[in-house]
Amino acid sequence: MFCSKCGSELAEGSAFCHKCGSQILNPDFVKKADTSQSQTQPQAEEPKKESTVKDSFTNLQGGEKKDNKKIVLGVVSAIVLLFIIAAWNKHNEYQARRAEAEAIEYGMDLIDSILDLAR
Repeated sequence: MFCSKCGSELAEGSAFCHKCGSQILNPDFVKKADTSQSQTQPQAEEPKKESTVKDSFTNLQGGEKKDNKKIVLGVVSAIVLLFIIAAWNKHNEYQARRAEAEAIEYGMDLIDSILDLAR
């Protein structure tokens, strides 16, 4: 068998030329393909469903909605953690100022008691 386009020799039963790529119109091959299709039961073609905006939105809700929940949960958790850290720092700052004020007051009381003893 030879290619009708480029003339190169083809292997028996080839559907395409290995050199130029053109399709080989072999009557035996076409007959074999037709008989193999007729032996199998014809399958009903499924109608192609056109994608709509509603379908796209539904797909987003199903798959990405879970991911969005995780992101929102992570952001809310981070904000709550920041508030806790800020409150803790404020509390520590308050305690430090209170301790400083108590130390100053204790020192003033000590000085007053020394002065009272000296009089």
